This record gives sequence, C-alpha cells and structure tokens, in this order.
Amino acid sequence: MITGKCEVDLPMLECEGVITSRPALSSRHIESALHFCELSGKIESEYTYETITEEKRKQHFAYCINAVTSVYFCFESYINEFYIDLKFYNKIKNQIITSCKFWEYLCNKTFWNYIIKKDSLTKYHIALELCGKPDLDKKAHFYKRITILNDLRNEIVHSKSRWNNDPYQEHKKILKNLREQNIGTNPFVFGNDCHFPFEFISYSCSKWAVISCLVFIKKFCEKMNNNFLFDDTLRNLSNEMITYD
Repeated sequence: MITGKCEVDLPMLECEGVITSRPALSSRHIESALHFCELSGKIESEYTYETITEEKRKQHFAYCINAVTSVYFCFESYINEFYIDLKFYNKIKNQIITSCKFWEYLCNKTFWNYIIKKDSLTKYHIALELCGKPDLDKKAHFYKRITILNDLRNEIVHSKSRWNNDPYQEHKKILKNLREQNIGTNPFVFGNDCHFPFEFISYSCSKWAVISCLVFIKKFCEKMNNNFLFDDTLRNLSNEMITYD
C-alpha cells in the first residue's frame, strides 16, 4: 500500500525586510492524493465484493475519485507555480535566467494572457522551449502515462453522460490505454457501475496516477536542472517506482 508524506516548506523570500510567501498548492494536492489513495487501499484490503457495505463502497469510490483528481491538481499547480516562481525569484533576487528570451517573455503581460489559456501539458513544453532545454520525449512511457491520466481526468471532471447500449464502444480508446497500463480494476463494481469509468476507479488506478504524475514532474525537473521537490514522497512509494521510466 502507498504511504507517504510530502514535506515541502512554504516558499518564502525576504525583500527589504518584508517576508513574502505564496501557498505551495502542488505539494498539498499530492499529499491529498496520497491520503485518499491510502484510504482506498485500506478498504480494498479489508473488504471483498461479498462483504463490503454500501457505505464503504461509496467511501471507496469517493477516495479513488479524489485521489485521481488531486493528482491532476498537483500536475496543474506545479507548472503554474514554476512560471510564477521563476518570474518572482528573478525580480526580487536578481538571479540569472539562462535564457534571456524567457525573461523577456516573463516580463510581458501579453505572454501571461497567452500562457494562462494553455492547457497544463502545453505549459510544460513552452517552459522548456523558452529556457532552451530539450523537449520531453513524447514517445516515452512516462509521457504516454500523463496523457492517459489527462484523458481519465477529463472523463471524470467533464463527464458528459449519454444513453448508450454499448458504453464500452464509446470509450474504446481510453479503456484500451488503461488496460495496457495493467491497472487493477475496482473490486466492488456491479450492475450499472460496470460502465466507464467506474471499472477503473480503484486503489490500483489511484496509485498509478500518483506515480505517473510525479515521474513526469521529475523528468521535467531533470530537463530544467531544477531540484525535484517530491523526492521524499517518491522514496515512500513502492519499489514499482523504478520501473516507471
């Protein structure tokens, strides 16, 4: 079972005797994901399809759903914090940015209006490009996992339920992708819950989502030569981590 605690201090700077800070939401989101993941795993370890109560079944679903969405909130928050911090730290501490082009963009209001409308994955690519860093390998396993996680999150958050006599056909692509990840299915589904995405709302999926998100961020930090804030969290994950290249 996944256990872990993300210990990231609240970002703070001192400028002319005034302490300035911002909330570190990305770390809080991953803490939430780990917490929900652990709770869902606890239920799966204590109950079977035959013994679980309706109350526990609802709790299990809530924990799994919130684990997956909290993971993606971390993914979104991290890159937004990256842009904000890079602009703020250089303004206050006069640190040197390797790419003058990026600094020029960071100080441009038009750029902020442009970047805020982009999806999170695109923001990661733009940051690497403007910093003159190699792009992420879109054919790598870690990249495919984050795109699948993005699709799953969109299906959950922006769900458009439809009457359908073949729900599996409608979600054929994402079902295929999830199954290829060897994600364990929800052991408590029955009846209409067999419709997507209930089948994959499980502890295994929650764990997969946490690892997929953190590995992607780690790969981004390696490209940027930045410190990876979640090393302690990853060290508390299972040994399956080493297979997630």
